[in-house]
Amino acid sequence: PPIIKGTNETSEVSVVLGFPTVLSCNTEGSPSPIITWLKDGQPIVSTPQLTYTLGGQALRLSSAQGDTGGLFTCRATNPAGTAIKHYSLSVLGKTSS
Repeated sequence: PPIIKGTNETSEVSVVLGFPTVLSCNTEGSPSPIITWLKDGQPIVSTPQLTYTLGGQALRLSSAQGDTGGLFTCRATNPAGTAIKHYSLSVLGKTSS
């Protein structure tokens, strides 16, 4: 079954408004797991703002916005099972009022 390297606990990630960040999801398994990223439970479609890199093993945020924060989930699946890793992303900086 898939294994996601690192801790199983939700990782707290902070990024400054307007700056990029990368969430990583280093997986192992046989056959190689298929990786899906979700934000607040919804699958993420790769866009210029949110890009799958390294075959899905990393999610690159090009520029953090006020609405970028939330719960990001990496889900690795193969026929033997599923592994999940959560990131709680918060955006630091000024918000427009």
